[in-house]
Amino acid sequence: MDLTIELTREYLKNNICSHNICLEIGPYHSPILDHNNTNNYSIDILTKEELIENADKDPNIKSSINIPETNYLLTEKNDYDIEKCVDRTFDMIVSSHNIEHLPNLIKELNKYRNILNDNGKIIAFIPDCNFEFDYLRNITSLSDIIDDYYMNRNKPSFKSLIDFKLLYEPSISTINLWNRHLNNIKNEQYTPALEIKSKKDIDNLFKECKSKYIDTHNYTFTSKSFEKHINWLNEFKFINLHIEKIEHTKKYSHEFCVVLSKKI
Repeated sequence: MDLTIELTREYLKNNICSHNICLEIGPYHSPILDHNNTNNYSIDILTKEELIENADKDPNIKSSINIPETNYLLTEKNDYDIEKCVDRTFDMIVSSHNIEHLPNLIKELNKYRNILNDNGKIIAFIPDCNFEFDYLRNITSLSDIIDDYYMNRNKPSFKSLIDFKLLYEPSISTINLWNRHLNNIKNEQYTPALEIKSKKDIDNLFKECKSKYIDTHNYTFTSKSFEKHINWLNEFKFINLHIEKIEHTKKYSHEFCVVLSKKI
C-alpha cells in the first residue's frame, strides 16, 4: 500500500481492493467495493431483499440499485458473531461508518483481526463527531472503551443510547460546524429528541434496551482521539493491530480514514 496517496473510496476500489480478497461490512446502498468482483464479499444483519425494502421506504435514500448481495448474514443463530458467520479469511476488511456503532470496540477489533490473513488490513472510514450530528456529545473516553470490554457488552450501553437520544442534532450542516470550530464557538445547549418528553420515556427506553439490540452511535471519535485510543490499546495488548496510516479529518469534511494492520 502506498502510504503517500490519499485513501479515497475511488482509489480504494480501483487500486487496492480489486486484486485482494475483501470483506465489506454493512455496505447498504452505497458500497465502496465493486461487488460484481467475485473477490469482494458483503456481510450484514439483513438480506439484500430486506435492505432494498428499507431503502425504498427511506426518503433520504435516492436509489437502492447499488445494494449488493449479502454473502454473510449475521443472525441470532450465529450470535451476530463475525467469526462464526464467515467461512474464510480475508486480505482486507473495509468499513464505512460502522466502527462507531460497535457495542464493544476491543472485542470486535480482535474478531476482525482473527479473520484477516497475515499482513491483512482493516480500512475504516469513521465519522468525526465534531462535524456531524453527534457534535453536542462528549468524545468517547478510553475508560468507556475499556468498560465495554470488561462488561462484555454485546449491545450498545444505555449511557450511549440515552446520550444519543438527548444530544442528537441533525439540523446543522458540516460546513457550519466547521465554521463554528474555526471561530472557536462553543456548542449550543441541547434539546432532547422528540421521543424523549418525560422520565417515563427514559424509563421505557431503559427497559427496551435491556431486552433487545437498539442501534446507535455507541462511540464518538475525532481522528486524534481514535488514534490515541488505538495506540494505547495496542501498547497495553488489548488488541494486536497497529495504525499503518491515518488521514485526519480534512477541513469541511465529516470523516477520517484509518488503516489498521495485523501484526504477525
